[in-house]
Amino acid sequence: MVGLCVVFWFTSLNRLNHTDLWGHLAYGRWIAETREIPDSDPFGGTSHRADSEGRFFNLPWLAQWSAYQVYRVGGQEGLVLIHSLLATVACGLLMLAIAVRGLPGWSAVVGGLLMYVIAMPSVGTLRPQLCGLVAFPLVLLAIGILSRARRHPLLWLPLVFVLWANCHGSFVLGLGALFLWTFSGWLEVRWFSDSAAIGESGLAVAGSSEGSDSVQSLLVDWRLFLLCTVACCLNPMGPRLLLQVVAFGGNPALEQIIEWGPLVLRSLGGGLFFVSLLVTIVLVRYSSRAFLFAEVMLLLAFGLFSLLSMRMLVWWAIVWPWVMMPHFLNCWQQRHVDADQNPVSPASQGTMRTLYALSCISVALCWSPPSSSLISGKPRGLREITSSDTPLYAADQMVWRELGGNTFCPLDWGDYLIWRTQGAIKPMVFSHVHLVQPQIWQDYLLLNQGDRSWLRLADKYELDFLILSRERNQTLVRDVQRLSRAAVIYQDEQSLIVRLLPAGD
Repeated sequence: MVGLCVVFWFTSLNRLNHTDLWGHLAYGRWIAETREIPDSDPFGGTSHRADSEGRFFNLPWLAQWSAYQVYRVGGQEGLVLIHSLLATVACGLLMLAIAVRGLPGWSAVVGGLLMYVIAMPSVGTLRPQLCGLVAFPLVLLAIGILSRARRHPLLWLPLVFVLWANCHGSFVLGLGALFLWTFSGWLEVRWFSDSAAIGESGLAVAGSSEGSDSVQSLLVDWRLFLLCTVACCLNPMGPRLLLQVVAFGGNPALEQIIEWGPLVLRSLGGGLFFVSLLVTIVLVRYSSRAFLFAEVMLLLAFGLFSLLSMRMLVWWAIVWPWVMMPHFLNCWQQRHVDADQNPVSPASQGTMRTLYALSCISVALCWSPPSSSLISGKPRGLREITSSDTPLYAADQMVWRELGGNTFCPLDWGDYLIWRTQGAIKPMVFSHVHLVQPQIWQDYLLLNQGDRSWLRLADKYELDFLILSRERNQTLVRDVQRLSRAAVIYQDEQSLIVRLLPAGD
């Protein structure tokens, strides 16, 4: 409980990010007000956003609608609070998944905290991905339960995938992990069926027993995988969603987004990943516990995904502790052979531990900014609760002046402008870059860089306003101040709002 309270408190210190959070909230508000799931982009301007076949589908509609309901009840403080709770539940479920593997509670807590530290670059942002962070440990939990010959995951894990597939595209990673575990188990039974082969290879069979019991266990695993696959098809898009999500990573626009690029070892995430690899080498060298072939395959697959894309590091953060904690415990026990791993506490000691746990919860709630604000009834101001790069004043000016129309702005500002202006602003590009046609994306990059052709592109897309960042659009800021067609209607230390007059004026 102390570990979970630490996770809750640290997460609650994060501010609301200025990026895709507000776009998701805008979609959630639209869904709540119209009671429909949009089949065309309600916030698209002249740049039509759709897939290669002209269709638009808003995959995380359930997460967006839920987040908006949280906002309606608790405001911005409610969003920070649900962010903290989701991160805490994700860590707690991973702790449970590790403990189900037969490990003592302290090692499960260490594994959960390691997950939080490695995932910190991603877990600090509130977005639908956090729903996947809660669901993914449940896949590992189900695997651990099935290895103990218990079959109740056949009932509840498909329901998890139904919700997951309507909240975030990361459900394919859960399906992939489940398939990889089951397929690797089948290979183990086929290739390493006799004890001599197992001993020589240093691998263990991922079944509860050998022979017919292992085959029966694999049949249950395959059945669970098929049920979860069918469950993922229960969404407004149907089975086509699986293909759409798999093809998502091939969008050329994502190559320009840092978090979708290859892992940079000099970054915080890259450093944490490199340290985890060093720890893995040490544990492989000194652990006398045999590695399951499926464990090796999971590490290789998710390690490769993380190297190819920084966004995938968060899934490595879940898989790595779950695989490596049994081997860490093995090394620990070799050096502490007399340690009692399962001490039995007297009833009085158990009561005191419960009181200590409740005290930790109370302290975390009182010290956590969102919960203390909600309890006291004194919410913090928007400036205190949002990231410093949020275009608060520019958005306020657009609302106060009742302005709207096709607009160029930094893509990470577009979401907040959509949210704040009730969709009156139609950004050329916002954070849903995977829905932008390649030519529009290239033109956006030219505009953002202040290319000489920027005015021609502005006319091409019938832009009414430019909302510019003084820091990132320095060339455009300089040009518009010398252009007779550009009227600066607002400026501050962060931004400028420029109205573009028609070419004839």
